[in-house]
Amino acid sequence: MNGAMHNGHNGANGELLTAALDFDDTLKPFRAPFIEWYNRLSGTDIDYTQIDRYDLAYYMGLGEQDRHKVPELVDRYHEQEMQDTSLSIPAETVEVLGRLSLFFRFPVITARKNRFKPYTLAQMSQALPAHSPEAHHREDYESLSTTKGRLAKKIGALVLVDDHAANVEAALSEGLEAILVADQLNRGYDGRALRVDNWRQIEEELMAIHERHLNGDFVL
Repeated sequence: MNGAMHNGHNGANGELLTAALDFDDTLKPFRAPFIEWYNRLSGTDIDYTQIDRYDLAYYMGLGEQDRHKVPELVDRYHEQEMQDTSLSIPAETVEVLGRLSLFFRFPVITARKNRFKPYTLAQMSQALPAHSPEAHHREDYESLSTTKGRLAKKIGALVLVDDHAANVEAALSEGLEAILVADQLNRGYDGRALRVDNWRQIEEELMAIHERHLNGDFVL
């Protein structure tokens, strides 16, 4: 779509289609600024570009007995983040969301704890002021003993956009479409989800999904 305005229409009955979105490192950066924050806090010099697996404790030099400190540190980072009420979703992402909002609603499904939901909702309200924000946090789906993919299906999503390969695979297993946001932690991914580099590519794929749905080529 290359940033052009879309002139299409919504679902078969005129309703918006649903694309479920991950929050951290999909809508807004998390790991890189978190590592920068941790380096300032602890005096370390961890190089984010060298992190290539989902094990922050390893890169922080924390032993097995101290692994519990990672979620505690993440919570501290999120608590500090909540003090800043400015929009932290990148401008390009907001621009694309604005165009896509003519066709899709965007519930967020995130591994953040429920107490950070006000921040998520506030960010989405700023990014999409014409839409009522919707967010499902960790306890929302863990209490149901379910996956992000299963919850996405439960709330009527056609597609899940996420940076974690396990989550997009869970969505695919539920019969949904899935888009994997590329980063260094999923560069070896060889599954069925489309791996994209930026939100312009996400826009193109979501509009292709929209067209397939309208044409009856995709039925949830």
